[in-house]
Amino acid sequence: MYKFKGLLTVLFFSFSIFAFSQTLNEAGRAFNNGINLTNGGEIDIAIQSYSDCVDICNSLGAEGDELKSKAQGQLISLYYKEGVSFYEKKNFTDAINKFEASARIAKESGDNKAAQKATKLIPKMYYSKGMSLLKKKDFTNSLASFNKSIKLSPAYTKAYYGNVLVYKYQKDVDNVILATNKIIEIGNEGDKYVNKAKSVAKKYFLANGTEALKKMNYTDALKYLSLSMDYGTADTDTYYYLALANNGLKKWDDAVSTANKAIELKEGEKSDIYFVLGKALEGKADNAAACDAYKKVTNGPNFDVAKYQIKHVLKCN
Repeated sequence: MYKFKGLLTVLFFSFSIFAFSQTLNEAGRAFNNGINLTNGGEIDIAIQSYSDCVDICNSLGAEGDELKSKAQGQLISLYYKEGVSFYEKKNFTDAINKFEASARIAKESGDNKAAQKATKLIPKMYYSKGMSLLKKKDFTNSLASFNKSIKLSPAYTKAYYGNVLVYKYQKDVDNVILATNKIIEIGNEGDKYVNKAKSVAKKYFLANGTEALKKMNYTDALKYLSLSMDYGTADTDTYYYLALANNGLKKWDDAVSTANKAIELKEGEKSDIYFVLGKALEGKADNAAACDAYKKVTNGPNFDVAKYQIKHVLKCN
């Protein structure tokens, strides 16, 4: 009886060794198959083969760790290369998936350098995806993609710049201000995308201001023109438009100061600005100064009006 039990134990032990050997061989075949498939350019199938190898090695415990590590290294590299390939094809969704897979396996295997290499590209993919969606005027998903990028990399100014663009196209004034102020807050001095965001905001509010002027909505014009100055140095035109808006609101002192600033900055012909200055001074009842301003209107569409004011209204000397 004892001899029989001993024989069973030997047979079971031998069978276990055979089964273990067979399983390790299967893992090895899956790994080698992955190499052959990779060399043949069949990347997707190669990835599956390496994944099979990892699964088999997991069932072997410590004995399979060495081969598992090699298979994981191959998977990290292949997923990364696939991510780059999809990015070059502007397939950003698949690129994100591949980089995420590369980073995940790298973390599992303890390869922190490879994990960081893949991880740092993911926010960039979300930015690129957001820009692609923006071009298609898919503002909702574009904004979601930029915000995903920001969540993964809170200091990534390009994604904040993307938000500024979305809000600009949506004509969302309040959020243009918030997004632009945010990128200024987090960005370093001289950051390319901080400067681009400020330029977008400046031009956006300047355009809004001039459009409001055309509609003689002087309150909004003044509001938007003033906002444009928050995001960059004002030029001659901005001060000229501010003078027009202030005149429209009968803010004579402000109109005089902004008109004078426009004259100071302007090179060349200044007749239009002197006419606006004349109107402001006339509004202040400073007739002598208004006459001087109107006399400097030497041509342009306001020439005849200025001449009339000089002769018939102010009766200038």
